[in-house]
Amino acid sequence: MIGGWEPSPVQSSRVPQNPADPDRHGERMLPRKQSPLSDLIRCRKTLAWLLAIAFSAACADYAMSRLLARQFRQDQEVSVTLELGAFRARLEERINTNLYLVHGMAANIAVRPGMSAREFDDLARALMSTSNSLRNIAAAPDFIIRFMYPLEDNEKALGLDYRTVPDQWDKALAAKESGRMAVAGPLNLVQGGVGLVARVPVFRQGGGDFWGLVSAVIDLDTLLALAGEGDLAARLDMAMRGRDGMGLQGEVFRGRDALFGADAQAVTMTVSLPSGSWAMAAVPHGGWATASPYAWAVHGAVLLLAFAGGFARIQSSCNRLSLAESESRMRAMSQASHDALVMIDADDRVTFWNPAAEAMFGYSEAEMLGRSLHDVIVKPVQVETAKHAMARFAKNGSGPVVGRVMEVEGVRKSGEIFPVERSVAAVQLRGKWFAVGSMRDISARKLAERRLNELATLDELTGLANRRHFMALAEAQLRQAIRYRQDFCFLMFDLDHFKTINDTFGHDIGDEVLRRVGHVLRQVMRGTDIFGRVGGEEFAVAMPETNLAAARTVAERLREKFTEVTVDAWGKTVGFTVSIGIAHLQSPETVLSQLMKRADLALYEAKRGGRNRVVSDGEIDGADSA
Repeated sequence: MIGGWEPSPVQSSRVPQNPADPDRHGERMLPRKQSPLSDLIRCRKTLAWLLAIAFSAACADYAMSRLLARQFRQDQEVSVTLELGAFRARLEERINTNLYLVHGMAANIAVRPGMSAREFDDLARALMSTSNSLRNIAAAPDFIIRFMYPLEDNEKALGLDYRTVPDQWDKALAAKESGRMAVAGPLNLVQGGVGLVARVPVFRQGGGDFWGLVSAVIDLDTLLALAGEGDLAARLDMAMRGRDGMGLQGEVFRGRDALFGADAQAVTMTVSLPSGSWAMAAVPHGGWATASPYAWAVHGAVLLLAFAGGFARIQSSCNRLSLAESESRMRAMSQASHDALVMIDADDRVTFWNPAAEAMFGYSEAEMLGRSLHDVIVKPVQVETAKHAMARFAKNGSGPVVGRVMEVEGVRKSGEIFPVERSVAAVQLRGKWFAVGSMRDISARKLAERRLNELATLDELTGLANRRHFMALAEAQLRQAIRYRQDFCFLMFDLDHFKTINDTFGHDIGDEVLRRVGHVLRQVMRGTDIFGRVGGEEFAVAMPETNLAAARTVAERLREKFTEVTVDAWGKTVGFTVSIGIAHLQSPETVLSQLMKRADLALYEAKRGGRNRVVSDGEIDGADSA
């Protein structure tokens, strides 16, 4: 079978041809000749198909190239956003850590305004040992620098009066009037380098009188290096602006000013400060790539396959690979963070939930993706408020929590409520607003703050208020009693023959006796009474809204209770008694020191009268009159 047809047996036999009919043989054996018109039509159709295929391929190539470029740009934006967000979280952590140390110094001075230079140096040395960014800490009572640590290379600063330095006096006065920490800079330092200057006004605890300022210099280069600027600079071109906390309106102090222009199309974020903010802008090195690395693969696929189905399959594969790479980068960065990183859309649905968030709140990623965040991790009474704020956020990406570091309460899966430090940044992707939140469990820090406050206000042995804290509380209650013309009594007592107990049984037993005194006070005294240890074995009680007769009744009950208390000393029973002196408020001109002196005189009279007694200042006045 050749040529597509099979000859008959007749045609294949040798039959003589009729020479008179020559055309008969030619008509059967020669092929039919194609006309020129037919060839032209066929060529034109072929050309049209070729042109149509080429045009379709070009259109498909162009459309897919644009789509790839857009997707690649979005991937770049997400990557830069996550990297910049992680850097911002680390930077804010470093800044806040240093500022909390400065606050710690201010808090200590507030409760101990008479702190000596040696005490200041010891505390400053302890604070700076936990930070690699603090260059020095200074304290300026009444705006005159009296304390400086370290003193080396800073001797000239001692004695500096802020009022004589105009450019610093304005900022110092502003810190006092605002009552809050003020952060200035970055500034070029005289010692070299660039730093931030934090100033905290100090008000004496209790009275609220202004004591002075605590200031500290934070080295900017060290701060940024510890936050990971070096690693970030290897991948991104970054700039920062907002000198003196002016945000986008402030000067550029790091990087190129052009990154904040519209042409740069940079990803921007806000770094929150106690008194303002900085703005950051970042783009990849060399700017945004306009062509996808997979563009040539798409071109080749279109040319080789020449139909949309093949191109779609390749594009689908490329998209899946790009998304997988983006997912891997995002997860790697989030897993490296100890803070919970969460992203939600404008409808409050969780779109990202890192392992640290799983550990902090107890919900797995599978449980949280697609769920409403505020229905899960905030207290029920706050849900409606949060959702109302989200409605505003969906419109313009703003809200009361965006760009701020705040302390809030979170709820774990177990129902436990715990303190959280939260910062939120807004990012717009594909015309929609997303919120990226960084959350940190600050339970340990809050516990440490409470412990620090206890160390500053409580007597370590008895757990009662120490002398300084007691006097501040008692002074406040006395002022209130005078203002509202209320009764007020003041008790002082000490242990009879306490030195004999120490000498006979040792200081361990003496300490246990003092602890028992604190225990009895907490049992007998009212919730409105203020009591504390004011000396070695001396204790004092302030009793608001209490007349002399009522105070004497309580004092007798307290004295009798102490006679029932014993301490075991290696098989021996050690008992003790107390002598109590009472003073009552007699005149609105009376000050606490006068009440304390009169109570002390009554206590002395109780001692002189045989101990284990209660004596009031009225009895002393009566005896003097007699």
